[in-house]
Amino acid sequence: MTTDTATFEMHRSFPLPQDRLWQALTDPSERCLWNAPMADMTATVETADLRVGGLETHHYSGSQSEEMPDFSVGTRWYQLDRPGRAVFTETVEIAGTPQFTSFVTYVLTPAGEATTLTISVATSSFAGPEFLDGLSQGWDSALDNLNNHIATLTSKANS
Repeated sequence: MTTDTATFEMHRSFPLPQDRLWQALTDPSERCLWNAPMADMTATVETADLRVGGLETHHYSGSQSEEMPDFSVGTRWYQLDRPGRAVFTETVEIAGTPQFTSFVTYVLTPAGEATTLTISVATSSFAGPEFLDGLSQGWDSALDNLNNHIATLTSKANS
């Protein structure tokens, strides 16, 4: 088995206060609404334990793309400093076989009425470098989904 690695950092600004963005990023049910890497996928919560040492699992299904089979993600929380920093690992499994594990850090910084989110990701792939190629694109897509989710929240609040 090979192990390939990659690291990247992303920065996004969201029109939410820090506490509300924290909730969107860490609430397991809310994560289901935006965290899929493809728009045609559905996420379901299997387990949820949002505390240091806690494990959260989601199952992602329904993609019509042959390149994106159903998969599960196990998230283990290591630091939860509400509302400014979260550190966790995510292990992605396909048919029960680990494909890669990522070490992720969220840093939320207030910026007036908005919040800047910095995401740092270090990943090890157990299934070859092709899994690393789409990882930052998957995060980028998920953050686009988060932005759309926030737009929905904002429009509901203004109604």
